[in-house]
Amino acid sequence: MIDTDDRPTVEESYISASNTSNLSVKAERRGDGDVIICAGWSRSRTGQALMRLRSEWDAAEKPRAQSAEAIQALARTLSASEPGPLQLKQAQDLAANWLLQAQMELMGKLKSLPDVREQLALDVVDKWRVIDSRQLIAKVIKHWLSPACSCCQGRRWQMIPGTPMLSSRACGECHGGGVAPVPAGEDGRHLLGYIEDCLRHARGSIGRRLRNTRSKV
Repeated sequence: MIDTDDRPTVEESYISASNTSNLSVKAERRGDGDVIICAGWSRSRTGQALMRLRSEWDAAEKPRAQSAEAIQALARTLSASEPGPLQLKQAQDLAANWLLQAQMELMGKLKSLPDVREQLALDVVDKWRVIDSRQLIAKVIKHWLSPACSCCQGRRWQMIPGTPMLSSRACGECHGGGVAPVPAGEDGRHLLGYIEDCLRHARGSIGRRLRNTRSKV
């Protein structure tokens, strides 16, 4: 018999608790209020801030990448006749730029973002002596929240020139992975790894606190 564990992960529990209006704490069972209390005891403030930001981003209505058909229609507006590869590439670039701008506007509305930037800036400046830390942090947070390749918009394949169809040729930017390269080179990869470490620390701290609370049925 296969034993499947359908219990939510620590991060899933935190995201659920962060988006509920009922944070009451009851003796007979563990609820969202217990999760928030345990999160408050966590030593990793950066990790907590990142979890709040992820929760906000996941709950937000995000702009969608333009469909292949929409890009083809845009390409037609760039040519007096049937659009060719040049117009199709221009349309793809315009669609990618629009999506990036829409995502940046959405990020600017996230209430948790300033706290994340502040915490990471303190860590980056103190630990790595990065000169332009604000730009580095902005780029890496954007990638962490939305890592899809901007060239193929996560589709992984190139479009067939002059058509709205995807070809069997892998995207030249992401090499068929659908994920954009981590920005800012080694500094960017270092910061992304640090973000993941902070998240692991926060999840572990909250998980231990939850396990140590009185068992509730």
